[in-house]
Amino acid sequence: MNYKIKKPKKHASYLKIYIKTADYKLNLISIPLWLTKEILIFILKISKFVNRFNENTNVDIEEILRQTKTIIKELRKHPPFSIVEIKTKDTNILIRTK
Repeated sequence: MNYKIKKPKKHASYLKIYIKTADYKLNLISIPLWLTKEILIFILKISKFVNRFNENTNVDIEEILRQTKTIIKELRKHPPFSIVEIKTKDTNILIRTK
């Protein structure tokens, strides 16, 4: 008899967000890390465009873009783990890789 043994994941490939409070519950589907990166890049590029019209802004969007790409790349190198885990009597917040 051949049994298929499930090997543990060697690296993270998804981002999972779960938020539960007394008022509502948010359980997002697992988002692939590549899609997370692309969404963040899109949002940052839009904010870069909007900030061109604001003289009071001194945020370096290009540096934030570089750091975002580096963070996602580093998350992929490690096995799944919890990034944020907050539990109180009426609130539960969990952000983890999967």
